Amino acid sequence: MREAYDLVEQGVCSVADVDQAISNSVGIRWGIIGPHLTNEVGGGPQGFKGLLEKIGPSLENVLSTMNTEAMFPEGYAEKGQEGVIEAMSQRPAGTGKSHDELAEYMNDGIIHIMKFKGLL
Repeated sequence: MREAYDLVEQGVCSVADVDQAISNSVGIRWGIIGPHLTNEVGGGPQGFKGLLEKIGPSLENVLSTMNTEAMFPEGYAEKGQEGVIEAMSQRPAGTGKSHDELAEYMNDGIIHIMKFKGLL
């Protein structure tokens, strides 16, 4: 999360950009098999170790440019809330234009994933 907040704080992208990038890519995978097993698949025949050996140095370089002092940069609560309000205003109807609608949409998605995984 710190990296997501930092990208918004530095003006690299908006709250909506970060949330869409995660929820439409790695977030789907993590919801089904988790981050470590996602990396196992992402590493191809070399698996988890192969992925980290391949992208580790680049990822370290990117992460080294990010805030390491605090999880929440000073004043970020306000900036983050403004971004959330803007992102929610851009969502299609029925997918989270209000807090309650967003919670219901998220919970429905969780139920679908849990059913897919045989947990419900």
